[in-house]
Amino acid sequence: MIKFLFRVTMLNIGLSQLEVKSTVIIFLIYMFRMLGIFMIFPILSIFLNDYGGATPFFIGLALGIWGLTNAIFQIPLGMLSDFIGRKKVIILGLIIFIIGSLIAATATDITNIILGRSLQGIGAIAGTLMALISDVSSEKNRTIIMAFIGVGIGFSFFISFLLGPIIGHAFNLSGVFFAAAIFSLISIVLILFFPDTNNAQSSRTFKLSEIKILFNNKEILSHFIGIFILHLILTACFVAIPITLTDIHHIDSNEYPQVFSFILSMSLILIIPMLVFERKEPQKARFYSTFLLLCSLIIMTIFYSNPVYTIFSLVIFMGAFSVIEASLPSSTSKIVPINSRGSSMGFFSTFQFLGTFAGGVIGGFILSSSSLSVIFLVCAIISGIWLMTSFLQMNYR
Repeated sequence: MIKFLFRVTMLNIGLSQLEVKSTVIIFLIYMFRMLGIFMIFPILSIFLNDYGGATPFFIGLALGIWGLTNAIFQIPLGMLSDFIGRKKVIILGLIIFIIGSLIAATATDITNIILGRSLQGIGAIAGTLMALISDVSSEKNRTIIMAFIGVGIGFSFFISFLLGPIIGHAFNLSGVFFAAAIFSLISIVLILFFPDTNNAQSSRTFKLSEIKILFNNKEILSHFIGIFILHLILTACFVAIPITLTDIHHIDSNEYPQVFSFILSMSLILIIPMLVFERKEPQKARFYSTFLLLCSLIIMTIFYSNPVYTIFSLVIFMGAFSVIEASLPSSTSKIVPINSRGSSMGFFSTFQFLGTFAGGVIGGFILSSSSLSVIFLVCAIISGIWLMTSFLQMNYR
């Protein structure tokens, strides 16, 4: 029924049958893919304490290592998809992700968790998925389609923060990794039904000049840096947030679904109007969202020991993050060169996942040598610098 309503809605806004079918499939793959990734965030730093060899630094590394291997393989797989086709690369990446998930699910020590997370990251298909939906969508409809994909990412982000603690409480951390493998298996089935496209360009050679064009374009570069910072902040904060909730506010992990359902529901008050505004003024919407992100981090830094302020700051944090996360991929896909979109979106995803790795390492290092509040403080400083550079960019365009 939901799929039917989705298709009817998209047909009513002028999308072709090909665009509707493609968007539905990519929407579902992205949703399942992000569920498998984000379910780990709210519980990993709590549950890993039970694994052999776990230290604060290794916990942060386990959370972030997926981002490093994902970043390394985004560009090669994005380039490969320009030559052999997106579907083959997506299936390959999903299979590797499943193998990594199974290794992590059967792990008994932190080393094998890190190994499994590393393999999950090697299945780096985010850039290829973005390029695939761009291949089958017209220029006039791409913004609308990317917005729907952004909704899928945001929806999976919301659901994962409810589903992860539920599965973790019932089946421990191994159950969360088994669930991630199942979601990826479903995604493989879905991509088999994706319409064939003529995106493979076997006669085309990738030129180093294309990389130069990307990094000489200040607008594209600002998008790359923005997604890097956003995911650095997210990952570093979620090294500290579960520990804050459990150790400081004495909220048991089996209460996380209720806590995060309240936080995410309240954040919709911020997300919905900001996304409407983002369609009209995307750069201003991202700027205001970055400002709100900074405000939430300042509150967490000063009042992290107060449960009311912590919950309030998380509402703002989740809302601001969701708006920026939905906005940046759509905006980037419209400004990168068409002929190298797979490679270009691979670079975008590389910066995104490098941010995840950097955030995990920074969060783990600070946690092992300092306090929870310092993690929030460092993220607030980074967010403040990002806000100032965004302000200067807006004024000098």
